[in-house]
Amino acid sequence: MKRVLATLALISLAATAFAGGRYDGIYASPLSNASWVSLHHDDVRVVAASFNSTFRMDGTVIITTTIGTTIPSIMNTWDLLGGPLSGNVASISGEFNYGTCYVTMRLVLADGSFQVFPVSSVQTAQGRRTNVSCQNAFQGANWPLTFKRIF
Repeated sequence: MKRVLATLALISLAATAFAGGRYDGIYASPLSNASWVSLHHDDVRVVAASFNSTFRMDGTVIITTTIGTTIPSIMNTWDLLGGPLSGNVASISGEFNYGTCYVTMRLVLADGSFQVFPVSSVQTAQGRRTNVSCQNAFQGANWPLTFKRIF
């Protein structure tokens, strides 16, 4: 009997530890086959981590670390955005484009996909230092963008 109770307790604990939210998952970008968004939420907050492996380098960037020096051919980047969730609509904000712009976007979540609507984009201190045109950050895409869940 003790073994059965211990097994049930472990199963119940494992189920709650790995339970994801209804919209949690990895979503493919409609703009590139080398970009994804990992989306996670609870009842009141969403976190979206955007991974991009699309930035081809021309050999002019040299990266030196404690283990050596390399000249990357591709620059992988992460952008982390988060914000409040109400029902299936979220407003997420965070630094974007190598920390040059502070963006806000609205997400409309559905089973198996979500749509992104641009709200605002303003320069950060880094954006001002490097004169990045954040007001143009949302140009060139056919909004809204629809991301489809792949995991």
